[in-house]
Amino acid sequence: MALGALIIKEKLGISDRETVEQIKENPYLQYFIGLSDAIY
Repeated sequence: MALGALIIKEKLGISDRETVEQIKENPYLQYFIGLSDAIY
């Protein structure tokens, strides 16, 4: 999960907090980092 979040952060060029917000809001990013249940 941490590696996936780091990849998202670097590819999008955003801060740590923005990365968390993006993951919370985007079910595709949640799937990418391995969350089995989407957090909408």
